[in-house]
Amino acid sequence: MGPTQNTLTIEGLDAETLTRLELQASRSGVALSDLARILLQQSVGTSPSINHDLDSLAGTWSDEEAAAFDAATGAMRGIDAELWR
Repeated sequence: MGPTQNTLTIEGLDAETLTRLELQASRSGVALSDLARILLQQSVGTSPSINHDLDSLAGTWSDEEAAAFDAATGAMRGIDAELWR
């Protein structure tokens, strides 16, 4: 037997909260009802936390910006042989 399908209606939700929820759902690429379910599950501890805070930034750098970042952080990618002795 599969999970039961339950419905919850939220009355009296203010326009600003609804607008923010719709924006977050759009940015996350999920339906509003899915986002509401995820947020409710997270708030009561029945779902693992999934963060999409930076999703809207993914893929937004130009080639030049990416190259500048790689140049600035390249030294951090090296392995210090002295630390591994």
